[in-house]
Order: sequence, then C-alpha cells, then structure tokens
Amino acid sequence: MKKHTKTLLILTSVLLFNKAYSTSIPNTDHPTTFLGPTVRGGFNGLLTDTSGYSFSAEGGGKDLRVGGSVGWSILERQRLKLSAEYLWQEIEYAFFSNNEHSWEDQGALGAAYEYDLAPMSRLNPALGLSGYYSASGSKSTGIQTGTFVNSSGTIESFTDNQHIASSRARGLSPGITVQPWKGTKAGLDVNYDNVQYQMENTSAMSVTGLGATAHVDQAVTEHVGLGLSASVRQPYNHYEANLGWKTDPHDGAWLFKLVGAYTIGKQGLPDTYNIGLSADYFLDMEHGSDKADQEKEAFLAWMAQPAVYMPEVLSVRDESVTTS
Repeated sequence: MKKHTKTLLILTSVLLFNKAYSTSIPNTDHPTTFLGPTVRGGFNGLLTDTSGYSFSAEGGGKDLRVGGSVGWSILERQRLKLSAEYLWQEIEYAFFSNNEHSWEDQGALGAAYEYDLAPMSRLNPALGLSGYYSASGSKSTGIQTGTFVNSSGTIESFTDNQHIASSRARGLSPGITVQPWKGTKAGLDVNYDNVQYQMENTSAMSVTGLGATAHVDQAVTEHVGLGLSASVRQPYNHYEANLGWKTDPHDGAWLFKLVGAYTIGKQGLPDTYNIGLSADYFLDMEHGSDKADQEKEAFLAWMAQPAVYMPEVLSVRDESVTTS
C-alpha cells in the first residue's frame, strides 16, 4: 500500500509540474537584459590645429563595441565630425514557448555638425545637427516543439519557428545647447527615426516618427561633473546618468566616468540596462587660460562624444507558431 501511495504521489507531482510549465505558454514574459558591467576606454588627439580624431572600445559581460571618429573645425565657430561603430550584444528575447539569449551585431555610421552662434553672449547658444544609419544582422534561433494547455483547458501541440529579425535604421536630430549659468550646459534635440525590420515569418514592420532628447551637464567642482539625459523616441526610450572626474591637463588629461543607462524597447524591441566605468585620455590637451587653449579643450571634448552611439542592437523577435 505504501509503495502504491508513493508512486501516486510521484505521478501527481510530475503532472502538477508539467501543468505549471505548460501554463507559462504562451510566454508573456518581458525580460530585461543586464549588459554589463562594462569597461570603456577612449583615446583622443589632434591631427592638426583644426582637425582631430577619437578611438574607443568597450567590453562587458554581454556588450562589446569598437568605434572611431574624425573631425574638423571647418570655419570660425563651426565643427564637423564623422563616426563609425560596430556593436555586439547578447540580448534575451521572449518567444511564444521560451526566452532565448542571442548574440546580435550591428554596424552604424554617423555625422554631426555644430555651430556656436554667439560664444560671448550670456547663454552661449550652439546649434547642432546629427544623423545616423545603422544595420543589424538576422539569425535563426531554431524550432521549438511541445504541448501546452490553452485557455479552454485543452492540451494542444505547437511548433515555434524562431528567428531574430534584422533592421535598417536611419535618423536625423537637430538641436540646441545653451549655458544658462556658469558650469551648466543644457540642450534639447528633436529626433526623427525610421527603423525597418526585415521579417521572415511575419510582415515587414516599420517604426517611424518624431521624439525628443533632453540633456544637461553640470559642473559640481573644478574637476567633478554630473551628466543626465532622457530620450523619448519611436524605437525606444533611453535614460542615462554619469558622474565624471577629470584631471588637470599637463601634456594630456584624463576623464573618468561612472555611467548608468536604461533602454526601454518599443514595438517588440527588448529592454536592456547597463552600468560601467569609462576612461578617456586627451593626448593634446594642455593647461592654459588663453583663447586658443580653451578652444582646443572644447574641440577635444566634443570629439570624444561620437556622432553615433546606438544604445542597443535594433533587432526584434520574429516567429511563426502553429498549433494543433
């Protein structure tokens, strides 16, 4: 009798486990991927008195990126830079039957222009215009099969053909930056994004429209600064904060930052977040108070911020599910 009771208990436990598992299908999870912690390094310098360059690389548990920029002071108070980057991220995607981790890659090109309207005025306004183009890869992540209990309580079998869709994205962002008081720079950009997802199992999807980005940099002391930014855009919302410390320039200078970022994906794009430490070295930055040294310092700091820096690989879940 005890043997039969034990067997019954085991069978009951197995059935309950299977039912608990099956009730998780269809999968309604919305996972958030932690990409870090990430370490980033940058090297910035001058090619001539009116041109410069910047290289950077970052690496984390689920995040790898390399990038570079070249820029020019093209006319008085006007700057232009071109940037390129390649990004790899391991992101968690929620499919019908399970969550799948997948390494995805993306290349991007960008350009940025800035015109300092009136450097001697009270607000020191500067107009900016930037644009980008990015392309991500696609991948088949396999076919999952199994059974689940539908909403009517009936057991159904399923076949889940899973795929990660690639994208082609482009965007344009005009904006303005002002200095409302000493030690503070605040700006507002208008973002236009057009993202085309290349689906294989469903119809092609487009995410297009306007958004905005607000950002502020505040000097706390001579060497310590705080930065905040918030973007509400059609493909995603992105929020970032950083705390920086810079050294005195003596034939070069260092800028260290502790950075935190959170991206909320839209239209099937997953959520990600990251924390990291960055270190930028400025080869040609020198200590000085004259106009030439100040302009050089401002140009090198501007070059250290690439014209394109995608917060996430723009790839979405694409699947075909059949049940019977």
